[in-house]
Amino acid sequence: MASCWHTLLTLLLILWLWRARASEVEAETESCEKRWIHIRNLPPMFNVDLLANCSQYPILDDLCPYLANHGLGQKTHNRSHSWYRTDPSMLELIFHRRMLEYPCLTQDPSLANAIYLPYYAGLDALRYLYGPEANSSAEHGLHLYHFLQHDHPSIWARHMGHDHFLVMARPAWDFSQPLSNDPPIWGTSFLELPQFFNLTALTPESRAWPWQEHAIPYPTSFHPPNLGLLDSWLQRVRRSKRSVLALFAGGGGVSAAPNIRRSIRTECENTTADSSSGYDTLCEIVDCSNGICEHDPIRFMKPMLQASFCLQPPGDIPTRRSTFDGILAGCIPVFFEDLSAKSQYGWHLPEAEFEDFSVFIPKEEVVFRGLRILDVLQRIPRTRVRRMRERILELIPNVVYRKHDSSPGLVAKKDAFDLTIDGTLDKIRSRLRELELNLFISPIQHDVCFPGKFPEMHHQSISDELELMIHKTFISILYLYIIYGVLWELRLGQGALMVLGSYSRINALRLRINAVLFTPHQHLILSEDFGCPEQILPEEGKCMKGYFKQLYIGDFIHCVTGRSSCWNDTAEEITRVFDEDVWNFFIYNNDDDDNMLLFRKLFQLAMKLKV
Repeated sequence: MASCWHTLLTLLLILWLWRARASEVEAETESCEKRWIHIRNLPPMFNVDLLANCSQYPILDDLCPYLANHGLGQKTHNRSHSWYRTDPSMLELIFHRRMLEYPCLTQDPSLANAIYLPYYAGLDALRYLYGPEANSSAEHGLHLYHFLQHDHPSIWARHMGHDHFLVMARPAWDFSQPLSNDPPIWGTSFLELPQFFNLTALTPESRAWPWQEHAIPYPTSFHPPNLGLLDSWLQRVRRSKRSVLALFAGGGGVSAAPNIRRSIRTECENTTADSSSGYDTLCEIVDCSNGICEHDPIRFMKPMLQASFCLQPPGDIPTRRSTFDGILAGCIPVFFEDLSAKSQYGWHLPEAEFEDFSVFIPKEEVVFRGLRILDVLQRIPRTRVRRMRERILELIPNVVYRKHDSSPGLVAKKDAFDLTIDGTLDKIRSRLRELELNLFISPIQHDVCFPGKFPEMHHQSISDELELMIHKTFISILYLYIIYGVLWELRLGQGALMVLGSYSRINALRLRINAVLFTPHQHLILSEDFGCPEQILPEEGKCMKGYFKQLYIGDFIHCVTGRSSCWNDTAEEITRVFDEDVWNFFIYNNDDDDNMLLFRKLFQLAMKLKV
């Protein structure tokens, strides 16, 4: 009898455990809905082999010591559990290690909502930036593309790369050299390759108007493995006595030319505190020239813990790792241009809330009009300063990359990596939704304009009035967005004006418009053999056949004979065809500038395609 009871209890226990496990699996499946990621299996030449070259660039410091602890670097001291000598160039390795423990991985790419490419693009770029292959920098990324095209090509072809993403541990500008530069100047052309126009790139700094990339925080030196160590640090930050009004940790500003760093140094060096200020020191400078602070966080973290405000002026590039070091120390950031953070890190530092945790002072006001930074900061009420610091404390977990294999308690709290994944999935989901809606080109317009040209095109009827309203509203918003960008540039009024400022902005806008023009099953609307629809080229039915061609899905207009010669040869005809009055407020010096002409045709063609 006793044995029967024992058997029955054992069976009940097994049944209970089975049901509990089934519930866990069901809950995990529900939590992973629309969050599945497939890690593409790349050959070692795209990641692991690149780590073996860590000491082969004589111009750079030896990167090998920073490979320790899966890219976190060596500990700052033996007893440390959270602080490491982290190099920003290891972000790709850090991210890859964290991806391996992402809870919603799938081995089946057809089930994935996103595809992660563990390609260390920043490390691979070093051979083009500092190595012997500088003159072939336009080839950066082609090996990867050829692999993606030939190894299980259906994975890439499913969405033509729109669902793929990777991390690039250098500013996007380093990958944005125009393909037409000959000889090459600086950077590689990875983000300029038409093959990768649809790819999502996660970089520490994005360009002014990014389409391909999105900025994510630079890694700091703080990587806690458990919730207790994170909470302990937050308590230390909260209790720190702020005896310094403003601090600048960095180099530069020693040249005679006027710039924001020089203005900061001049003001700090000529300011003394008075008893009424409430601070022992009004301004302090931590000299980090020649990279002496980069791998030694003690040099700048202690001073930052004692400062109320941390000045974050742009240098060679707008963004700074110091921004995140300062936030980690509870030091309120002071920015001098929006590109330093506000228009960069929206997933981690909400753009709409920037006034709640930061101060903005236009650098032009300081450099050219003599505005004193310390006067601005002293006028901020102490109550507001306290509220800003509390908000900074809330944001600290957002910019910290926790250590891999962290405790369950810390894993439950989202960090910089988790927010990056959330943002990436949303970005990819939004792109795919735009493609599914088949924006800008309706089946009716397609049949009228291009009869019989694209028989294999998959037509999507937009019969629902609500969808049609959303469709047209989106188009209207895009047009307003373009006009706003133009007027914004005109307001700056600094001599000759390029539309939207520079080639990079033109290119970014070109990608923005293009991304909603085509679906994966469409041809480029201006392909080599397109007809002469009156809606686009009304004058005497003239056709510009041969002047445009399709390169890849994701590319837009490229001249068959080269941009400059082709555009110039047809400029007179284009001027007659398109409404010149639309452009009478544009000011520029060079009528033959191929970038101006490219944008001009691009914008007009977008307007002509209006539904």
